[in-house]
Amino acid sequence: MWWEIYLNDSEFRYYEELLAHAAEMRTYFQVPGDRNARARLLTFTAGRLVAPLYNYQPPRTFAQAIGDLRQEIEK
Repeated sequence: MWWEIYLNDSEFRYYEELLAHAAEMRTYFQVPGDRNARARLLTFTAGRLVAPLYNYQPPRTFAQAIGDLRQEIEK
């Protein structure tokens, strides 16, 4: 059932991927690093989140992914 929803519901798929990408970033942020490295990681992760592979409808923007990731990480 979960896979059926994931494959057919773009909103659900985006939210699930957002949670997964944010969890990955939180793990990396536990390692001491500089702000520039964190900014590069955010940029890289946002790019992966909105990759064409996910086929979100409507498509998500890079700026939206950055904002959503920042918001999710701060929770």
